[in-house]
Amino acid sequence: MSPLTIPTIILAIGALSIASLTIGSPNVGVLIAIHVVIAIPYVMRTVTGVMTRADHFTEEAARTLGASTWNRYRLVVLPIARPGIAAGAFFAFNISFDDAVIALFLRTPQLETLPIAIYGQLEFSTSPTVAAVSTLMVLLTVVLMIVLERIIGLGRLFV
Repeated sequence: MSPLTIPTIILAIGALSIASLTIGSPNVGVLIAIHVVIAIPYVMRTVTGVMTRADHFTEEAARTLGASTWNRYRLVVLPIARPGIAAGAFFAFNISFDDAVIALFLRTPQLETLPIAIYGQLEFSTSPTVAAVSTLMVLLTVVLMIVLERIIGLGRLFV
């Protein structure tokens, strides 16, 4: 859970230092790896929250009835954890997408992430592009939440 407590700038400087010492310079792989490191605690927290409320006797019943380990996982545990996985993926995407500090430290000249492009637009021009992208992001979030509610039923997460 340390990425939740360590300031992002410290994490970015540390990742830049490690990447510079080990592989020479940051690249897309390092950027992806640090975003995974940032996202893991959010997924772990939501999945753990869902699994603590789950009925563990269901998995025991599947084991008693002769289900293999893979079938227990695929047919019992995964459907129970699905709302937590979906919510964790949503949080992880939002956190990773919004993290301009890490992208600023670990980007390459050939790679420009959307948060860095938005920051550059805000800093150097007054075009309405940033407002349009922000509106699209809000609409995308609303549509994604509606789709998740229809598919999984996010209301079950908070009961």
